[in-house]
Amino acid sequence: MSSNKHANIRYNVLDRCFRDYKRKYFWQDLLKECNKELELENGCEGIKRRQLLADIKFMESEQGWNIPLARFREDRKVYYRYSDMDFSIAKRDLNPSEITQLGEILTVLSRFKGMPKTNWLEELKVRLEDTFLVKSSSKESVSFDENEHLRGLDYFGDLFQAISREHVLSVLYREYEKAEVEKLEVHPWFLKQYNNRWFLLGYVKNKDRMWNLPLDRILSYERIEVPYITNESISMSDYYKNVVGVTVYKDAPVEHIVAKVNMKSWNYIESKPIHSSQKLLKCNGDYVLFSLDVSLNYEVRQHLFYYMDSLELLEPAFLREEFKERIDKMHDSYHGEVDL
Repeated sequence: MSSNKHANIRYNVLDRCFRDYKRKYFWQDLLKECNKELELENGCEGIKRRQLLADIKFMESEQGWNIPLARFREDRKVYYRYSDMDFSIAKRDLNPSEITQLGEILTVLSRFKGMPKTNWLEELKVRLEDTFLVKSSSKESVSFDENEHLRGLDYFGDLFQAISREHVLSVLYREYEKAEVEKLEVHPWFLKQYNNRWFLLGYVKNKDRMWNLPLDRILSYERIEVPYITNESISMSDYYKNVVGVTVYKDAPVEHIVAKVNMKSWNYIESKPIHSSQKLLKCNGDYVLFSLDVSLNYEVRQHLFYYMDSLELLEPAFLREEFKERIDKMHDSYHGEVDL
């Protein structure tokens, strides 16, 4: 959990306690309430009295919310409560610290170079700047690796809204290596990026199954008034759990892949794992054995083949043979005469 989120949870718990006129909250009670909420949120160890008092001091400051906090003595102890029963930090304007954070967020939003154009995002940015009198920095500080000229990126905003508002789309679509155009009834569920390309996942009625549509293969679309089929029973993180990329084959088994790679390439693979299941099996100083547990698709094959000059695929045997055949074809291509 980030420290900012951690602090915001504590501030909201304290605000709730200070507004509760039915109970007297001493510092021990406040500490218990904060730690109980933090444990529910993240299973962390919680905070100590020193941090609690620092939080209260911040909330009372101009950098915080200038909360009207009163202290009442009872049997040599002190309990805390707002002097104004109607006060809540949720009702106050943003404090200076939050305005600074908002400015940083706007700076990041304004630097989304190559991000698909979304009118709603620009409108939100302008509205936030106008409402809270905060401007994003003009200094370029971040850039995202994106193909600005990839076809279909202009669809991103509309498709995002179609997912959010549960609109069904009639899509004109052309698959790779096919001349004919298909008209599909698409119930959009999810947008996913892989290898600098965007894909729309949804239920396609014509196919009677979930399907990935690359945005650059979509020719046009329009909303149609038919009942929307939801994906409430499907977790997108679980759906893509066992694959690299976006291609998921129905009922495809998870294969245990073992590969041998030299240390130079391993240093890169280790820092940027191919998949979350990646495990180091053996290291002898010259090479590394590692494994992956994934469903085989086009993307994982291409990812492994990228390292073929430094990687040897050991298991499974059928995949090793498949790669050997690809390498033999490459060998034949590069050892014959150039034919123009």
